[in-house]
Amino acid sequence: PASTSPVSGEWFVNVASYSKESMANDWANRIASEVPGVFTQKVTVNGRDLYRVRAVGYASKTDAQAAAKVLEQKYDTGTLWVGSEPLPDNVQTATPAKASAAAAEPKPAAKAAPEEPISLPKSTQSGGWFIYVDTYSRGVDADTQAQMINDAGYQAKVAVEYRSGELFYRVQVVGIGSEEEGERVLEELTSLGDMPNLQLRQY
Repeated sequence: PASTSPVSGEWFVNVASYSKESMANDWANRIASEVPGVFTQKVTVNGRDLYRVRAVGYASKTDAQAAAKVLEQKYDTGTLWVGSEPLPDNVQTATPAKASAAAAEPKPAAKAAPEEPISLPKSTQSGGWFIYVDTYSRGVDADTQAQMINDAGYQAKVAVEYRSGELFYRVQVVGIGSEEEGERVLEELTSLGDMPNLQLRQY
């Protein structure tokens, strides 16, 4: 059973989000032996329930980044999002899975590829990956979309562009470490609905 976490810091590592609670719990239990403060949190995005896996309670950004690095190297997750916000009430931490059981389980973070793989033009430049969401003429619309994506457990940013004397607001999801991870996140964002212009791009 889970137990109340003694952690108190506001820095966290966002690990993953799942549509099934059982998958989130399995992944949380698996990584709980690697880093402290792992828990699952139910969030509702566009009327759809998602289950977020996070490691919380770190006193500083450096501590959270160190925990993220452990998980990135151990489970090949790609770059994990580190952020800061007040702790939810009554955080219940995950129970570490037994080593033998964890070894026998498939990697929860890996999802099956779509039946029809997404084919996107690839940049010839080297660098990281990001997902273009959309461009808005009003900052409030961009902020609303970015907040919805952040609530689902991803790292969305708003960039301001100046074109022909007008301001435009571009929303993109950052912190993606590989093309494989980007395609997985793209598929998950598509399932949230109302984002018809999603594109995986390389910096």
